[in-house]
Amino acid sequence: MPCPLSTNEKQTFFTECRRTLRDNGCVILVDVMLEEEHARNAYLDCYNGAVATQWDALTAHERKQVQEHIRNCDFPETPAVMQMLANNAGLTSCRMLEKQTWHEAWCYFA
Repeated sequence: MPCPLSTNEKQTFFTECRRTLRDNGCVILVDVMLEEEHARNAYLDCYNGAVATQWDALTAHERKQVQEHIRNCDFPETPAVMQMLANNAGLTSCRMLEKQTWHEAWCYFA
C-alpha cells in the first residue's frame, strides 16, 4: 500500500509543479480535502460512516477494505493549507473547480 504524503511532501509536490510549469500554466489537483472546521478524526468518522451506510453496491468485506484505506491513507489538508503550500511554491492563485462531498478539484496557477 502506498504511503500518504506528509505536508512537507505536499510542499515538495507544489514546488516541483511550479518549477516545471510554464508561466500562465496550471496544475489541477483532485483529492480529498478537510473542511476548514473539521479535524481528521471527524473527517474519518463522517467518510467511513457514509461508506458503511451508503455504499451498498459493495459487499461488507469490500466496504471494510475501503474504510481501512481511508483510515490508514487519507491525511487530507484544508483548502487553505493547500493554497498556502501552493503560494509558498510560487503559484500565484487558485480556484475550486468542483466539490463532491470530501473530494474537491482545484486549479493552481503559475
